[in-house]
Amino acid sequence: MTFATLILFLSKLAMVEQPDLHAASRWSSYLDGMAVMAGEYLDVGRAGVLISPDADPLLLAVIGYEESRHRPHIPDGDCAHPNSGRICRAIGPMQLSRALPAIMPRIDRDYEPLTVDALRNPRSSVLAAYRLLQHYRDTCHGGPAQWLGAWSAGKCSAKPIALGVRRCQLAAAMADAAGLEPIECGKRSIDSATQRRVEAIESAANK
Repeated sequence: MTFATLILFLSKLAMVEQPDLHAASRWSSYLDGMAVMAGEYLDVGRAGVLISPDADPLLLAVIGYEESRHRPHIPDGDCAHPNSGRICRAIGPMQLSRALPAIMPRIDRDYEPLTVDALRNPRSSVLAAYRLLQHYRDTCHGGPAQWLGAWSAGKCSAKPIALGVRRCQLAAAMADAAGLEPIECGKRSIDSATQRRVEAIESAANK
């Protein structure tokens, strides 16, 4: 997976939701942020600990796509406004849990200490997301759809949840369009919104 190919696919995905984005004044800024995150997905995913050095960046990219649309400095998310002040539970470009600094050292001692501020850093965010995916690969039964779903839900499930399947299907479409080894997502049907995104990826490969 090359940087240029990944940027092409991610750009096509962005324009499914905003068809005129490439012509808008904010496109240059959006592309700059996407380039930062694509570089992180590739650099971190090239370790190849999940599937392969080519496929792993795609798993990270589909998380970044749905969590932050590849914005490296996205505001904290999943916020509530209790009387004590604004509390946000999702942090950084991969929208990791604010509770992760307490959880992560139990998964991997190399992540002690880990701070909330560190999770806002693009590289730290992608590294932590990748390590979590590895944890769920090792502890959940099943394939990439299962790991991606567990990553989102924070726990393994008997069957892949819809979100995990959808993310897996997007990663599989990019792998297929790039001529990489297949990413197996099971036999769940594809929903119409995901189908439009898959078709956008396929259109990039056919040009």
